[in-house]
Amino acid sequence: MSVFVKFNEHDPFVQAVFRSVAITTAGTFAVALGFEYSLPELRTPLFVPIAVAFFIGTLGFQVERTSKRLAPAILWLGAAVLLFPLASWLLLRAAHIPYEATAARFVSLIPQAVAAPPLFKLAKIRFEANAGA
Repeated sequence: MSVFVKFNEHDPFVQAVFRSVAITTAGTFAVALGFEYSLPELRTPLFVPIAVAFFIGTLGFQVERTSKRLAPAILWLGAAVLLFPLASWLLLRAAHIPYEATAARFVSLIPQAVAAPPLFKLAKIRFEANAGA
């Protein structure tokens, strides 16, 4: 029995996930470059939250776009882009952890570990519901 999951590349949800990964890669690079010039101390602790925000946001955008509803798609993208980096930043500020500390890299992952899996599952459920409609 193989430990690798075989993806069906013709499955529309898998295609949406791969498109989200491509957009995440480009978007994260652009935002990290912007952070490097404006706020270099925040680039390292917020790199993963920004990447997760782009991934969940673009995946949710594509899910809602399949049913031709643009308003929920934009809300999903905006909420994810605000939720993950802001939650990580607030957690770092509330715990009084310096941005350069090694602990900042790990503490900023907590909101992603809590919120990303349920949002991914919600995106899959919404995609299946929209595909059946």
